[in-house]
Amino acid sequence: MKSKLLLAVACIFSFSISFAQSVEISNLSTEWEEITSVDGISISAKIADCDFNIGYDEQRVLLQIKNSNSSNKIVQFDVNRYSNDQCLNCNSNGENHRIVRVQANQTISAECAREEYIEMQVYVKFVSRETPDALNKIELQNIIVTN
Repeated sequence: MKSKLLLAVACIFSFSISFAQSVEISNLSTEWEEITSVDGISISAKIADCDFNIGYDEQRVLLQIKNSNSSNKIVQFDVNRYSNDQCLNCNSNGENHRIVRVQANQTISAECAREEYIEMQVYVKFVSRETPDALNKIELQNIIVTN
């Protein structure tokens, strides 16, 4: 009985949850800025105009995740996208859910030219065309950090 109780307590403390963190697109700069931190994981964001060789160039929010822990972590979160303060995907069936694995003492950063961390990029608008439903805010929600 005692071992089951210890196992239950260990499971409860093996992950951390954070509340929602809103990011106004107009407040982002082109340099990394920390937007939240949970259990030795910090999440930063910046805005970038992504120049693609094919198709239209896009403005995107890029995310960076830094693991300051001495163990590998899995970071899960939902990205809610807002246009004119109306959520475009709040009632989705998981399309906004992201899972990122970060090695111990590692920092991973999304970049326009790399598809490797596409789950850490959020489309905002087209750069050289009018975009009627351009995002004005994103919200990171249900941030969970596990081993």
